[in-house]
Amino acid sequence: MKKLGLVIIALSTVIIARAQDSYLLNYEWEAEPEIHELTEEENKESAIYLEHNIAVESFYTKEGGIIEYFMEHRIIHLNDADGVDEFNKVYMPGSFADPERYVIVELARVIKPDGQVIEMDQNDILEEVNEEEDRTYRYFAFEGVEVGDEVEYMFIYPRPYKANGSYYHVQSQVFRRKATVSIITPKNLENKFLSLNGFPKMEEDEEYDDRNFYTATMENIPRLEREKYSAYNANRTGVAYYLYKNTSNNMTFDLYTRIAKNLGEIINAINPKKDGVLKYIKKLEMDESLSDEEKIIFLENHVKKTMEYKEGASGELKALFKNRFGGDLAYIRLYAAIFDQWGIEYEIVNTCS
Repeated sequence: MKKLGLVIIALSTVIIARAQDSYLLNYEWEAEPEIHELTEEENKESAIYLEHNIAVESFYTKEGGIIEYFMEHRIIHLNDADGVDEFNKVYMPGSFADPERYVIVELARVIKPDGQVIEMDQNDILEEVNEEEDRTYRYFAFEGVEVGDEVEYMFIYPRPYKANGSYYHVQSQVFRRKATVSIITPKNLENKFLSLNGFPKMEEDEEYDDRNFYTATMENIPRLEREKYSAYNANRTGVAYYLYKNTSNNMTFDLYTRIAKNLGEIINAINPKKDGVLKYIKKLEMDESLSDEEKIIFLENHVKKTMEYKEGASGELKALFKNRFGGDLAYIRLYAAIFDQWGIEYEIVNTCS
């Protein structure tokens, strides 16, 4: 990982005040990796995550702003042909940041049982276009991956600081031997954490007295299979957090007030004509003599028959009308905009899955 170190020295110190002693920007994987030994139970799995590390570190920039870096590092052992099929291609989320100003790391490698290591970097990333989703996917394609190999990959991206925090899942349909989540902020920014579905409590690492460094590790995380109609994400183990307090000005932040404010702004910004709402309502050909309750039922049935929900999809109304699928925010916008046009009073409620 010498390349990463050189990039940090050349670029990060220009824009980030304390990149030299950063945990994340100096993170390195093993210089000489070796195949891991598996237990009898682990050998029964098609593939296992030997490590899954997630880290988020926030910095103040020299210009007085704030930015955060996000990292994921995974090591997967492949036990059979199904495991090979699942992980012979790994996707990179990508970043819109300028690589001339910010550190961007995208690395991958294959470790063979005989000790051979096949290294890959950004130059080896391929792209494919999904025309239905109008989206380009970027990925590493591992050639010649065999049963018994280990696939390892890591990415580090800059992104806007997320005061509203995030929820990081560390459970899927693949067994994990170990997963670690680390959240690092300047000393004056205090987060609140909530560990869910068995994930350990986030604990402060007292080695760092000049920043807030919270981390937790969970071992032997079982597979969680998908079941029809189940609330899959609501049952995955992981941790959620958000910014609670800025001790520099003693300001506290109420998450739910922020959510309500943001949603209100999103709904008020809808332009019924420009965003296609009026055109959509016209195509419904609904009987205007229906009661409010009957209109709601009519709309819900029509939406469920003609549109699809996709987690993480666009929240824009134009994309929803064009693609016939969208994410949570798209449907909140859709119902709110139509109810406004029909004069039906409503409330937006933040629920669990």
